[in-house]
Amino acid sequence: MSEVIIYNTSFFEGSETFIYNQYLALSFFSPVLVAHRFKNLERFPLQANTTEFMIGNVPEGIKDRLIHYIRRKWLKLPYLLPLASERQLEENLKDAQVIHAHFGPNALAILPYAKRNALHLVVSFHGYDASQLLQDPVYVKSLLPLFDYASSVIVCAEKMKQDLLTATHFKYVAKFHVIHYGVDLEFISSILPKKRTEGVVKLIHAGRLTAKKGVLDLIRVFNAVRTKLPHIQLQLDIVGDGEDMKAALDLRSELGLSDYVQFYGAVSHYELIAHVKAADIFVLNSRISPSGDSEGFPNSILEAMAAGTSVVSARHAGIPEVVFHEETGLLVDELDNEGLEAALIRLIQSEELREQYSRQAYQKVGQTFSLKEMTRKLANLFSDL
Repeated sequence: MSEVIIYNTSFFEGSETFIYNQYLALSFFSPVLVAHRFKNLERFPLQANTTEFMIGNVPEGIKDRLIHYIRRKWLKLPYLLPLASERQLEENLKDAQVIHAHFGPNALAILPYAKRNALHLVVSFHGYDASQLLQDPVYVKSLLPLFDYASSVIVCAEKMKQDLLTATHFKYVAKFHVIHYGVDLEFISSILPKKRTEGVVKLIHAGRLTAKKGVLDLIRVFNAVRTKLPHIQLQLDIVGDGEDMKAALDLRSELGLSDYVQFYGAVSHYELIAHVKAADIFVLNSRISPSGDSEGFPNSILEAMAAGTSVVSARHAGIPEVVFHEETGLLVDELDNEGLEAALIRLIQSEELREQYSRQAYQKVGQTFSLKEMTRKLANLFSDL
């Protein structure tokens, strides 16, 4: 196969390690990364055979904006690139055989160009595009022609597959492929943990501070756990940034937890793993947000399992596909603060149980969720096109 065009709004957002890993899996196809922004390339270096190409997604000038508006109305396409961007994109499609679009809206934007150039189109869904956006009937209707044309649809979880198939009346079952995210075990094993404080049981949240992550409830639950276990020194580290940061900081002050809850903001991938390795318990308190947004298959859980840190999370989205209750971690129902409190107390009080779950989780990642396994599956899919 010649070049693969990989299209996304932006390469690479700081929390989207899974996008970078999927790009690496296709790096031997001489990929051309097409995006409207390129970010964090110092943290996510490109392979030598990769070309990056930036195109605009906003019309420039009053005339171009008017033309863009009329074209969208005439063509009845909610997702459409400006004319100047179209010309730039067409130049990059000459030597390609396949376009790999990340996220549903990006696939809809690129669909007309795949059709026009008779290219294979592979679509990867990751989260909000298979949860929150499914509440929009216009978006759901637009998925039908997308799936009709697409060669393959990649989803990161069985739950996501079922949600998309339900929305599109199970017409395209044969085109769906569940390819779970994978983690680089060698990279994670090479990282030394942050320095630990003797005698302290450390909990950690790692990920964006958004409504679907449930960080505010996690802080409240942590406070309740501290009250019930006064004889155990506890610490909660929160790594990541997002719109709930201010509310989380305010809640920490309100509960008098300034000495027990530490915020580190957004950090490099290397430093993130170092933090996770230094923790005893990784907590991801996920839930469907008020807007309907949902997780896909959280890469952070896989990394925690690969780092040897025991996991507590929610029965949400694709999480139960990797965290098996009482085997590779503990699961509680969404929004169940009492259940989360009980699960944390149980693990905090039993170092033996933490070690058992973390050992079994590490074995599971190595068998099923390694970067090598994900790469093999993606390479096979694209080679068969």
